[in-house]
Amino acid sequence: MKRRFTLLLMAITSLFVMPAWAQDSKPTLATIQYNGISFSYDPSLGAVLAQTFAEVPATSDSMVDEYWPAHVSFSFINATEGDTLINPNYYPQLNIYKVADITAYNNELYTTALQSLKGLIEAGGAGDFSHYEQVTADDANLNLPHLPPVPAGQVMRAQAEYLPVTDGMGIRYLTAYASDVSPLTDDSIVYTYQGATNQFKGDKPGYYIAFSYPIKTGVLPAEISNDFDYNAFSNNYIQEMNKAIQKINAADPNTFSPTLAALDALVQSIKIEG
Repeated sequence: MKRRFTLLLMAITSLFVMPAWAQDSKPTLATIQYNGISFSYDPSLGAVLAQTFAEVPATSDSMVDEYWPAHVSFSFINATEGDTLINPNYYPQLNIYKVADITAYNNELYTTALQSLKGLIEAGGAGDFSHYEQVTADDANLNLPHLPPVPAGQVMRAQAEYLPVTDGMGIRYLTAYASDVSPLTDDSIVYTYQGATNQFKGDKPGYYIAFSYPIKTGVLPAEISNDFDYNAFSNNYIQEMNKAIQKINAADPNTFSPTLAALDALVQSIKIEG
């Protein structure tokens, strides 16, 4: 996540997009317009830093967060301390990629996400993601697409639904990433939307939409207690993780912070010219 930290240190010379305030919305929403992309959002989600990134090729020693195809990124610089992703330097973000740029980039991680999303969209519509909302001994086969790539394993999926956007379709779900066997805490859960305009067909250029934002469910512990029994947890890892997923799926999403409705509304307000 080094590039996010560096770019934020350079924010004084970068473009901060200031919100255009709607007069009759409840709550009042901010509207962002940048490089042919616009969306509306609750300003409590943070100030927005919009930037255009040129392609950075992968090298043999690159970490997955150090290379990417060309894209436009909106980073949410939160007012709430601690609301970052994966590590303290990685801010919540909305990334817009041209499907053609991902295809031309020809990197396995990006291509796999694109093809996985394409398969789900073309086969989907019923909204039944119960097969993915579980942890098994071979959990890698249950991964849902996620861009940008995360340098850790996707350890759970919950509250997954198809969610249409303007001229497109995608999948919204809650997830968490980890590099070890650890219990889920409420600061590890991330809302993400992975979708595409034009559903990979038509004569207009398609775009891949990737939005991730931390979310508190209120049904998981805030932190791991000092007397937590890691041995007991690791011996029953699959059962314990599935219990946590069941709690999240059974919870009222209107009590989440932010609510699923607020984040879904942001996604569904995205408009891309071109």
